Amino acid sequence: MRKRKSKRKMLSTGVLNVTEDTVNAHLELVNLNSKKSETVRFQVIDWVPSPPVVLFDQEVDLSPGETVEFDDTLNTVHYEIRIKHPGSKNVIVNTFAADADGFTVCGLTLTQDQLMKICAPLIEDTEC
Repeated sequence: MRKRKSKRKMLSTGVLNVTEDTVNAHLELVNLNSKKSETVRFQVIDWVPSPPVVLFDQEVDLSPGETVEFDDTLNTVHYEIRIKHPGSKNVIVNTFAADADGFTVCGLTLTQDQLMKICAPLIEDTEC
């Protein structure tokens, strides 16, 4: 019997520079599948120290038709959002920077198709 290859993929915003209005990293996830749950894991990474430090690490199980959002306070100047995506075309993850009032900061919005596909693992994780 042939083993199915996982469609999972790693996505990254790349390292972003915080603007003076940026307070939070904001993610919105949706599972458009009406029958199957999917799991997404993401990290917000601080790139100022060396080696980088994980500020926020979350795994979420998305039920069919579910949407969720997350905010993480940024206390850094350079950050990355790294996402372990299930590979399903029905799961969409978008990232934003938000100000103190929760409004989107211009220039720091990345939709899923703008995220880079990478082969680096999550921090403190050995899978790729």
